[in-house]
Amino acid sequence: MIRPWYRSRLFWLGIPGLLFLLWGWVDWSAPPSLTVKIGNSRVIAGNSAGALRMVWATNPSGTGMAISGRTGTRAPDLINPFPPAIRHWKVNLPGGSRFITVTIGYWFLIIVYLPLWLGVLAGWQRHKVRLVKTEPGAAPELPV
Repeated sequence: MIRPWYRSRLFWLGIPGLLFLLWGWVDWSAPPSLTVKIGNSRVIAGNSAGALRMVWATNPSGTGMAISGRTGTRAPDLINPFPPAIRHWKVNLPGGSRFITVTIGYWFLIIVYLPLWLGVLAGWQRHKVRLVKTEPGAAPELPV
């Protein structure tokens, strides 16, 4: 007998990911960010008005390694709950510095996450049913 889908570990392990994406989407507080600096590159990831924002900055004169976080305050403004799905832009500055920014709307991440998670869950359930049917000594299935 196969356990129901709501008793699957895969179902319960997917719930925190969905809750995290929903939380990021509805969190309109100050835009926090996390910065990781290695050598002359920095990667900055943060929440920006309903979108996940990632920036890769290169500065030829900067070296070293650091990890830092920041929270700030933001004045209330007009907030669009459905920002563009994916935006990308690059800025090259004199002196060799450049910034590459990518923002992905949380609503888009949720739309991608749900079918992937539920599809993997359905595939795993189907796989378990097939294993039971092919086990030696398994009772034959009765027609419905």
